[in-house]
Amino acid sequence: MHGGKMSDILIACLGNEMVGDDALGPTIWKLLREKGVPEGVRLELFACGGLGLIDKLCGEKLLIVVDAIRGLAFPGQVAVRRWHDLPHGRGRPVTSHDIGLREVLEITSDLFPDRVPGEVIFIGVEGRNFTEVGTPMSAEVQAAVPRVLRTIRRYLDCHLGGSPFQKGLVCTG
Repeated sequence: MHGGKMSDILIACLGNEMVGDDALGPTIWKLLREKGVPEGVRLELFACGGLGLIDKLCGEKLLIVVDAIRGLAFPGQVAVRRWHDLPHGRGRPVTSHDIGLREVLEITSDLFPDRVPGEVIFIGVEGRNFTEVGTPMSAEVQAAVPRVLRTIRRYLDCHLGGSPFQKGLVCTG
């Protein structure tokens, strides 16, 4: 039996609050927890990411994943992607922590198809510091936090009965 509890929407915040820009996920998790999430929305924090997400998936209508990332043009840039638009991992992972979100969802689809969310949205913010323990988030990533929260709220509004077209956001399902 998997450890998740059924809800319509799961918001999964990934990261480590003690390592610079990797604190984005825990920061968003804390802010959403303080403000509260609507009924039918489950909020989870994943400090280690990787395969741990599989056990929490319960076939939700929507999975929103928030994490700091590398590979965009500049620190603080926000990227919003659907599951099939996520890049494939490069090479063979050294540990399960090196497995990307796309690979986690593909493994879930192969092994536990009933747990696969109907729609997956990834919200990533380009970071600069992922190695220095005890350092705060960079100013650029901190400045992106309100935009990440607004993006999450728009998806929640859309999927919980709001308008399907909000500021150019098109929801499916």
